[in-house]
Amino acid sequence: TQAGAHNDGIGVAFSGSTSLENRYLVDGIDITGLTYGDVGTPVLNEFVHEIEVLAGGYNAEWGRAIGGIVNIVTKTGSNQFKGSIFGTFAPGFLTAARKSSPVNASSIDITADRAYTADFGMELGGPSVKDTLWFYAGFAPPLARTDFTRSVKSQMDCRRVNPDGTSTDCDRSLADGAPDVDPVTGFNETIEVDHDVRSASSRTYSMIGKLNYAATADHQAQVSAIVVPNSNRSPGLLGLPTSGTRGNGTTMDFAARWTSKLGEKTEVEALVAWHHSTYENGSLDPTLDDTPRQILTNGSLGTWSQLGGESAATMGMCRDGGSGDLFPTITNCPMSTQSYAIGGPGALSDDREDRRMARLAV
Repeated sequence: TQAGAHNDGIGVAFSGSTSLENRYLVDGIDITGLTYGDVGTPVLNEFVHEIEVLAGGYNAEWGRAIGGIVNIVTKTGSNQFKGSIFGTFAPGFLTAARKSSPVNASSIDITADRAYTADFGMELGGPSVKDTLWFYAGFAPPLARTDFTRSVKSQMDCRRVNPDGTSTDCDRSLADGAPDVDPVTGFNETIEVDHDVRSASSRTYSMIGKLNYAATADHQAQVSAIVVPNSNRSPGLLGLPTSGTRGNGTTMDFAARWTSKLGEKTEVEALVAWHHSTYENGSLDPTLDDTPRQILTNGSLGTWSQLGGESAATMGMCRDGGSGDLFPTITNCPMSTQSYAIGGPGALSDDREDRRMARLAV
């Protein structure tokens, strides 16, 4: 609802700048990602007490941004025990099944269906020592899985189009050396050879902990920690199953703050903080991390299936030539409009970010 805010496809942008030119803070700690400038540490809404957005015309004390300043204040414990248990679950059967448009001259069709999206968790705050020491803690693991139905199909050469626009039954004696065309859609007619389901998953575990201590009303301290490990798995779809990728990462923010009021006009604040983030991605099979990725184009699944990874039905029905070839006059399973991946995962990431921060303000 901030004026001048919009989504630029990566995040929230303010006042004409991109979302990678913002600065993000949690309880005064800079959590801006060091590699790209995005949100370095995601914080769940259930753990947030207040969000303040400064966009345009903010004082120089903020700095280090030409977009917006997004300052998040997390919840804090009090003298009363307060907490909540929360969760959402969206099973895939509540979502209408997707229908994918077939691709001519390709023998693999992919349909993605969300199996489920779920997040659940709890948060609790209260006194450890009444009027002196308070705690706040929260834990929530958002989970998601998407199922990809992978259908392998073979072209046909056994039909003719009747004068009335209908097709004859399949008769291999009618083969003319050209793939049969559906008179209604104009696409090549195919038969399904095999299908399987390959799943992609993601897991994130959001954890927050905070301690507040009041030596007196004028002298207070706070220690906080936010830890967010995450992992994801994506299968190989247009290629060998081992061409899929895995990713693992952890984001951590630790901070300690001391505030003292000296008289009516002077306040001293000391803060030390550490933002640490890691992310690594590679092959589903770690032994293939050192194997180059190869992209095969303008070929046939009948040839590529011999590399392994495809089912016996695919290897048999898509192979061209030999006694088992049902349609010897054509290429059974062409891949002239889609490529096929073998080998390793391609680009690898091994990212480490550290920001150490200390501030003394009077």
